[in-house]
Amino acid sequence: MYALFVAIDANFRLKWKVVSNNFTDPSLSRGWTYFVEEAGYKEFLAEKIDIVQEKSTCSSHTAVNMADTKTNWGLAATGLGTIDCARHNMKRPNAVGDLQKGEKYINMDYLFFSTLRHSSLKTLNISYDIACQWHKKLWQRVGRMDGEAPERGWANINPVASSTKEMGPGARRDTLDDFFGDWNWKKVVGLGNTMQRKLKEAVPQCADHQAALNDLEEGLKEEYGEVLEQWRSQVEAWENDQSQLNPFERNSDVITLASVRLALAKEEEQSMQSGARISLHEDCSPSILISSALELEEQQRRLRADKDGRGLHVTDNQEGKLVERSNALQRRLDSWVKIQELYMPNVAAMQISDNATAANPSSISSTAESFKLWLPSQIRRGQNGDFDMLKATTRFALCAPACALKQPFSSTKTDTFEAKGRIPELATLSRQLTLGSNPLLGDMNSGWQSSLRPLSRQDIRSMSDILWGESEGRQKLSWIWNMRGTGGSEKDDNGALEDMRIEWCKARARAMRWEEEVALLREEMRRIGAFLRWEARRWDERRNEVVLTDTEHEDGCVAYAHRQAHLRMQLAASFDANWAQMLSHLNVQDGSEECII
Repeated sequence: MYALFVAIDANFRLKWKVVSNNFTDPSLSRGWTYFVEEAGYKEFLAEKIDIVQEKSTCSSHTAVNMADTKTNWGLAATGLGTIDCARHNMKRPNAVGDLQKGEKYINMDYLFFSTLRHSSLKTLNISYDIACQWHKKLWQRVGRMDGEAPERGWANINPVASSTKEMGPGARRDTLDDFFGDWNWKKVVGLGNTMQRKLKEAVPQCADHQAALNDLEEGLKEEYGEVLEQWRSQVEAWENDQSQLNPFERNSDVITLASVRLALAKEEEQSMQSGARISLHEDCSPSILISSALELEEQQRRLRADKDGRGLHVTDNQEGKLVERSNALQRRLDSWVKIQELYMPNVAAMQISDNATAANPSSISSTAESFKLWLPSQIRRGQNGDFDMLKATTRFALCAPACALKQPFSSTKTDTFEAKGRIPELATLSRQLTLGSNPLLGDMNSGWQSSLRPLSRQDIRSMSDILWGESEGRQKLSWIWNMRGTGGSEKDDNGALEDMRIEWCKARARAMRWEEEVALLREEMRRIGAFLRWEARRWDERRNEVVLTDTEHEDGCVAYAHRQAHLRMQLAASFDANWAQMLSHLNVQDGSEECII
């Protein structure tokens, strides 16, 4: 709760040319506001001049990797570095300094510790786009010396870059200090609306993500109750000790199309050596046949998308290329079908039957991109076992993605495309089942209506897919992953259970972060009011602290101090009025199930 959130960044638009010097153009303040004290800063950099900038090993960050080679001809500074308050996007005291050559670590080190010396804290949260590399040798560089918030602040200051780069050193620092002070004051005045807007967003997000986590856990408890408790113990152990196994990372190998092909090829090799399998084609085994079909399906989708994307004024050259691709694809399809007939001789009869039962046989398309491949997954297996029960079970499985979508979305990339290509079929079937209009179910009533919901296009997505407008912190799993059976088997042969563990950890983290956000906002609102009233009292006290020279000076100081105190009391009162209704509503909700703080 009582932690400091800072964000580190640099701006390379705020260059400064070699103009004048500190003796000719001194600053009116020497480290009294936002810029660090210049003499101490330059002395520190001179002591560390021999330190070679280590290259980033986990991120290609040009400003860091090219810092020692970055040209600075004619420039006294290539930009500015800053340490900002990440919670309220304000400039911190003694947190701004010039960068001589790119975003060097030693510059950012000095600025970081320079602003921290004004704070007494137990917990520090740092947001830096290269923090993974910056922190590694931090203490070796500085010894024992006592989120992207800056990006938004730079947008306000960038327009003055063309003016300040031609100024002398003192005038430039004083001008930028004035702009930073103005930016901070505007932020203070706008805190009433800013905090209200953030709280209005955080409260429903907190409730939604807590409900999403509860739904996910309900879907897992029945079959994986013990596993769920193991996950909880694992993530809590990792939170207390970062050296423990990270539950957010995948521990087993990810299944890829290449690994599946290799496994199938090894199985075929063993079968051929033992004489258990006789191949019907010398160059094409069953696994190669299916693998080739998946590639053909992908080519069909791309060709269909390119044809659909043609404009009204397509050129002969563009049309010719599409026709050539279609012809080449058709030749591959013809060759593939000949081999398919060896392994699946009933396909020809099924294709004829399908054409005969079509509502309008003459309208059946025979283009390469619409040619039906009749893969095993597209063939009804109604001839085996209890036909009626099997049909109902199959259609139910298609509606319940626990069975129908688990494998495609948690395995290979090609299978993911295949599942997404079936979205219209699955969505239509889901609507029929939900509305009770599917004749295959008959009068069956097994309580499935209470667990399944209408299936829309955006529901059919993998666990890691993010909808338009969502971010990692706002992402919610589709309801299909809350259904029974989505976690896979406890053996976890295809890694589905491990994927589910990672997504559960993320869902838990999102719920906790939004809960913390609501708690932080409420505490910040309390502290903002308390701070403004404390400042008002300090201005009242300053009226008696000033050393007066004459009556006019006394009247001016008293009037100014009174105005500043009154202004802060007005701000505190207006903020309290803006927040009163929402905070009272939250106080009533405390202890409820919606968002417990």
